[in-house]
Order: sequence, then structure tokens, then C-alpha cells
Amino acid sequence: MSANFISVIMPCCNPGVRHLGIVLEALMSQTLPKDQWELIVIDDASRKKLTVGSGQWAGDELVREEEGRVVVDLGWHPNARLVQTDRKREGIGLVSSRLYGFELGKGDVFVFVDQDNALRADYLEEVVKISRDFPHLGTWGGQILLKFDEPDKAPDTWLRGALCARELTQDIWSNVIEHHDSTPWGAGLCARRETLKLYRQRVLDNPMRRLLDPTPKSAGFGGDSDLSYVGCQSGYGKGVFKKLLMDHLIPVGRCSDEYLLKNAEANAYSTVLHGFVENGRILHPRNDWRFWIMSFMRRGRLRRLEWEMTMSRRRGMWKAVREIRAGQHDLGAYAAALGEKAEKLSREVDSR
Repeated sequence: MSANFISVIMPCCNPGVRHLGIVLEALMSQTLPKDQWELIVIDDASRKKLTVGSGQWAGDELVREEEGRVVVDLGWHPNARLVQTDRKREGIGLVSSRLYGFELGKGDVFVFVDQDNALRADYLEEVVKISRDFPHLGTWGGQILLKFDEPDKAPDTWLRGALCARELTQDIWSNVIEHHDSTPWGAGLCARRETLKLYRQRVLDNPMRRLLDPTPKSAGFGGDSDLSYVGCQSGYGKGVFKKLLMDHLIPVGRCSDEYLLKNAEANAYSTVLHGFVENGRILHPRNDWRFWIMSFMRRGRLRRLEWEMTMSRRRGMWKAVREIRAGQHDLGAYAAALGEKAEKLSREVDSR
């Protein structure tokens, strides 16, 4: 195994067949020689189970749907495999799936790829260069460019941050947790083995960290930042780089006002939850009369959707406050249940 060996971890849950094919084609086209990286696809209880097919199909398609399952061709990579997280099809969530991939992987550096994110051809090659040139970084990422299935229905530019868009004019890095511009997020996130080892222990110590990304019960945000912050707390920095480019594939359903509002609410919910997980404090949104007077004075200058996004974020924050106050035990119990499933998988890995 070469130095700076890369493990690419791709959790999947109910992936779109066409998008998954694009993502795998992008991985197949990587310029980094395949003996320098491995691919681990993790099916986290998809309704249509992912299975590995043998041989090439008509048109050299890498993914197809048949008889209630999704069949993927991984024969193009000598170090690729597909694993399942839960035979009962209940799922363990994104944080736990990524950590499962970490436990299975052999890499010095791990690259997390989502089922709808296509890496540009030189992505992994650039990851290796960055890992060598910036040994002080524990986590890093790059540019996230939106690619819409139906461009004519794409949301206005000011809304695209809600879809995780990120365009860079320069490389940025820092070891300050609060330095937002240097914090990587989204698929394409890279992490050193040492950082992931520390992060895994943090998750074991506090299973509620498993709720900071999507689970079978809820949408979540913040797992990427949580990982980067752990790296900073252990002496590493974090960064984002212009040369790391990927396309975030956006179906038309994610362009609707309804989706964007739900996304804003879930993001705000996760912000409060992350604060509670990290320091035990609950961040309350402002609710004093001065705040409301200023808000309604500003309302006339806002677009309709801007105001609705503001209210959605407040709903998400208050929902988190209520659930943490009233159901802290329930949240903890659910997180612990996810952890028990994940730890069972870990024991199976250790026994091999």
C-alpha cells in the first residue's frame, strides 16, 4: 500500500438510479491510479436494496434497477466493495455509516462522497497533494458547484447556499473553530485517519452526535462541522481548496419553495442541537419586543421567501429547544439505539 492511501466512503440511502450512476462514473474517471485508493459503498437500509452485479451491461451503465433492487457494477475497480448496515432494513444514519466506513477502510486519508455528488476527475489526485503539502490540516474540502436536472427551474442565486453551494476565489485554512470560511462541509469532505479516530471516540462518548446528520427519523446537519471541530480541538487545522471541485446533482424537487423552507428549518434545528451536544447549553432564539419590532420593520424590505425562510429558521430553533427540554431522554435513547446498531457492526469488523 502506498503512502497517503485514500479510502473513499460512499453511504447510500434510497439513491436515485441516474444520479448514482453519474457519481460512480465520476469515480471511475479519477486520474489517481486505482492501486492508490479503495471504494466502499455503504447501503444504509435503502428501500430497494443495493446489490453488486457481475459484468458490464448494455451501454456500459454502472447502475440499473431490476426486480425491486438497485444493481451496481463495481467491477471496474479492483478495491471496491458494497456492504450493508442493517439486515432488518432499519438504518443507522449518515454519521454512523461514515464511521462504519472508517472502521472498514485502510486509508491514511478518507474522502466522504454522497450519492448525489460527482467528483471532478482530478479530485482524489489533488486530495493526495493537499495531504502531503498541508500536514497540519485534519479535515479539508473544496468547491461545491450545483448542477440542476432542470436548469430553468433552478432557484434564485441568493437561495443556493441552502443547497450547500460553495464557490471559492482562494484557498482558506485556519485552526480557529469559529472561522466559518475555512470550515469544510458537504460531500467531498476529507479527513485524516488520526482525526477520524478521535472523532469516533467523541461519538462513542456522546451518541447524540449521531443525530447531527440525517437519520432514519430526521434530516440533520452539522456532522461535517462536528468532525472538523474535533480536529481543531486536537491540534489540527481545517481548510477549503479551489482545486477540489465537485458537482452537487440537484433534482427538480429540491428547487421548490417547500423543500427550501423545510431545509432551513432542519438546519436551524441542528444548529441548536449541535450547541447542546457540544457544551450542554440550549441556544434560545431572541423573542423580546425589540427583536420583533425590528423584524417587522425589516419585513417590508425582504422578499416573500426571505421572510418565510427567516420564520422557518425560527421554527426550527424553537422546535429544538422544546424537544431538548421535554424529550432530552428520548433524543438520547434514540441516539443510543443507533449507536448500539453501529457498535454491533463494529464488533463484526473486529472479528474478521
